[in-house]
Amino acid sequence: MATKTTDWRAQPPDLIDEASDESFPASDPPSWTPLLARPPAPTKNDIDTVGSLSDAELQAIHAENMYGASRIVGLMLTIFGFGLLMYASIFFWVLSGIR
Repeated sequence: MATKTTDWRAQPPDLIDEASDESFPASDPPSWTPLLARPPAPTKNDIDTVGSLSDAELQAIHAENMYGASRIVGLMLTIFGFGLLMYASIFFWVLSGIR
């Protein structure tokens, strides 16, 4: 007894599948709903903290920021130097193995 096998690609497309394929973008629009509900960010006109600080307070804040920035730059230079030292040691190790 022979069974009849049909190739699914040889069959005409189903009307429902065709309509679904043609309406895909409209049937699944992107969501524009924000995930977090929060008020808008304040503008410059809403907050004026610089005008309310004295010159001594501004100088103290500037000095503190410069100290923190110098610490960060020092840390970055230390990490860079360590990486350069590691690169050089591996380079010379490989170079000495070639001979």
